[in-house]
Amino acid sequence: MRDDTVVTGQHGNGNRHAGVAGWSVPDYTELKALGSGGSGDVVLARHDASGTAVAIKYMRRKLLADPQWAGLFRTEAQVLAILDDPHIVRLYEYVECRSGAAIVMELVDGVSVREILTHQGAATPEAALVVLQGSLLGLAAAHRRGIVHRDYKPENVLVDGNGDSKLTDFGIAARTGQEPVAAGSLMYAPPEQFAGTPASPAGDVYAATATFYECLTGRPPFTGDTAERLLYQHLTEPVPLDPVPEPLRPLVAAGMAKEPENRPADAATFVTALNAIASRAYGPDWAERGRSHLGEAALLLAALWPTAAPAALQGSEVERLNLSQGSQDELESRHLLHLWHLRHLQHLRHRHLSPVAATVAAAATVALLAAGAALAVAGNSSAKLSASVHPTTVQQVTLQPLVASASHASSGSFSPSVAAGFHSSSSGSTFPGSSSASASSSSPSSGSSSASSSAPSSASSSASSSASSSASSSASSSASASASSSSSSSSSSSSSPPPAPAVIGISPTSGSTGGGTAVTITGTNLAGATGVSFGGAAGTISADTGTQITVTSPPGNAGAVDITVTTPSGTSNAEQFTYVVPPPTLTGISPTSGSTNGKTLVTLTGTDLTGATSVSFGGAAGAISTDTGTQITVFSPPGDAGTVDVTVTTPSGTSGAEQFTYVVPPPALTGISPTSGSTGGGTTVTITGTNLAGATSVSFGGAAGTITADTGTQITVTSPAGSAGTVNVTVTTPSGTSNAEQFTYIVIIQ
Repeated sequence: MRDDTVVTGQHGNGNRHAGVAGWSVPDYTELKALGSGGSGDVVLARHDASGTAVAIKYMRRKLLADPQWAGLFRTEAQVLAILDDPHIVRLYEYVECRSGAAIVMELVDGVSVREILTHQGAATPEAALVVLQGSLLGLAAAHRRGIVHRDYKPENVLVDGNGDSKLTDFGIAARTGQEPVAAGSLMYAPPEQFAGTPASPAGDVYAATATFYECLTGRPPFTGDTAERLLYQHLTEPVPLDPVPEPLRPLVAAGMAKEPENRPADAATFVTALNAIASRAYGPDWAERGRSHLGEAALLLAALWPTAAPAALQGSEVERLNLSQGSQDELESRHLLHLWHLRHLQHLRHRHLSPVAATVAAAATVALLAAGAALAVAGNSSAKLSASVHPTTVQQVTLQPLVASASHASSGSFSPSVAAGFHSSSSGSTFPGSSSASASSSSPSSGSSSASSSAPSSASSSASSSASSSASSSASSSASASASSSSSSSSSSSSSPPPAPAVIGISPTSGSTGGGTAVTITGTNLAGATGVSFGGAAGTISADTGTQITVTSPPGNAGAVDITVTTPSGTSNAEQFTYVVPPPTLTGISPTSGSTNGKTLVTLTGTDLTGATSVSFGGAAGAISTDTGTQITVFSPPGDAGTVDVTVTTPSGTSGAEQFTYVVPPPALTGISPTSGSTGGGTTVTITGTNLAGATSVSFGGAAGTITADTGTQITVTSPAGSAGTVNVTVTTPSGTSNAEQFTYIVIIQ
C-alpha cells in the first residue's frame, strides 16, 4: 500500500480498514474521510469503548521522517493539550508509529464560518459578534498560556447547531515573543506577521477583527488581486468602514489598527470592549439572539456536517483516495523552493531593509509557496479500491498540559520530550486498548458526553484549510533549520566583524516626561548592548537578547527624541520616542466642603498640576490663586447644595475627580426694624440678613413669631406677646440658627 493514501470503513470480515499510510489509531473505528491537504488527512472515527465520535488528523510517513515536519505536528498536538478551554477544539490523544502520526481530537458536528459565509453571505451583527466573542475567548485562553495562533480565519472557526463556536488549527502557532518564519493567510493576517517580527497577541486580534469584518459585510476588508497588492493594502490603506454598522466601527478600527501597539493588547482586553459596545448597541440579550442566528445558519447547512453523510458499512467496498503529490522530481523541486524561501527571508533580515520593504518581499515568496501547495493538492490521482491491512507497531505519545520550568518557558519553544511520556507497544493483529485511554490527555471515554454533544471540524473546508496551513508552516519550519544551519556555518567561517545592531521597532512609542516608562526595543544583533540613548540621555536596561531589549526611559522634555542602541559593534539606526507631559492627577482636597455662596479657599494636591488652565467644581470654574506641580489653591464658585466633582485641566488632559460638598451656611442677621413693640404683640417686624430662605422659625426671647414673608435676605414676622424688656430675636433655617438681634417690649398705655 502506498504511504500517501487514506482508507476508511471496514472489511467484510468486520476488521477495521487501515487509515493513512496503511495503519490506523488503535481503539478507533474510522468511518469516513472528512478532508485532505498537503500534509495529511482528517477522518471521522468512533472510539470503540465509548462510542464517541472523534476527528483524527493523520500525517504522512514521508513527512514524519523529516524532523522539522514531525516537530511541527507534535507542537500542534501539544498546544491543544495545554489549552483546555470550551472555545478551543480539545485533544484526546497523540499517537505515532513508523508509518505516520495522528492527532485524535474533539469532533465539532457543524460547519466552519467559511461555509456559512460561502452559502449564506453576511451574518447579522449579533451573530458576527457571537463568532468574534467565542473566538476571542478561545484566543484569550491561548494568550494566557503565551501562545499566539497566527492563522485565525473563517476556515478555522467551527460552529455547531447550538450556535457555539470553537477555534481549531494551531498548525503555525508560536510562543509570544518568538520570531517564527513568516507564514499565515494574507487575507486576514496582520502585516507585521510577514515582516519577521515577534509573534504577538495583537496579531491575533487583527486577524480576528478581519474575519469579523467579513462576517458583517460578506467580504474581507481588503481584496487585492496579488499578494503584493493585498499586503500593501494591509500596510497602508485605511479599513473601509462604510459597510460596517455604525456602532461597530470603533471596534473594527481598533482591532485593525496598522501598528500592533495601537490595537487592544490581547484577546481578553478586546472581548471586554466588545461586550460593552454590543450591549449598548444591541441590548443586553444580543448574545442570545446572535447565538440563535448562528445556530440556524449551521442547521441550514446540516448536509455538510461531518456526521451527515452515511459512513462506510460493513461488507461494503471502500474507496482509497490517492493523495500523491507528484513525481520525485516535483517533490525535490518544491523542497528546494521552500529552502530558497527561507534563505531569502534570512537574507532580507541581514540586509537593513525597512520593515515595509522586507514585508512586501516576504509576501512575494509566501505567494510562491502557496502556488506550490496548490500544485501539490492538484496532483491527486483517481480513486482505487482498498488493499489489506498490515499489523503496525504503534508509539503512543502522552501530551500532558505543560507545567514548564522558567527555562523552558523562556526558550520560546515547545518540547514534547519534556512534557510527554513515550510508550511503545507491539501487537500482532490487535492493538492495546487500555494503554490508549491512560495515555491520552483527555480520553473520549471519560468525557464522552461533552465530546459527543459538541462535536470538530466542518468537513472538507476545515480539514483542507488545516492541512494547507500545516503544509506551509511546516515547510517553512523545515527550511528554517537549513537556513539557520547555513547561516551559522557561513558566519563561523567568516572573519568579518559582527554586524552593528539594527532597530526594527519600539513599543510603546511615547511615555511620561517624568521617565519610568518600560520600553521594548526589537531588532537584530542587539545582544551585549552597552547603552540605550533617549535623545542623549541613558535609559536603564533591564533585559537584553539578540532580538529584544527592555529598557526604562529616563526623564526628558516634552517632544520627540531618537532612541538608539549601542553594542561593541556600533550604534544602531534610530527610532523615535515621544515624551509627553502626563495628565494631572489629584490625590487630595482640603477642605472637602464649603458654602453654596462660594469663595471657600480650597487646596488641591497631586502630580503634574503645573500649567492648570481650569479647576472645575461640578462644571463651574473656580478662581485659581496659586499653581505648582503638586499643589493648587483655588476659590470655589457659588453652587447648589450637594456634592460635586472637582477636576483639574492642563494642556495634557483632565485629572480624575475629588469630591467637594456644597452646604448652605446658617442664617446671619444684619438688622431688625422696628427694634421695639407692644407687650401685647402684633408688631410687624422686618428682619434683614443672609441665608434666610427656608426659615422654620423666628424666636422672640423663646416665643415664636408669625412669619408672613421670607426671602434669602429678608423676613417679615409678627411679634408674639411678651413681658416688658429686651429679648433676643433669632432666625432658624435647616442650616442652623442665626446670631441674635435685640427687640424691646414696652407697655403701651391707651
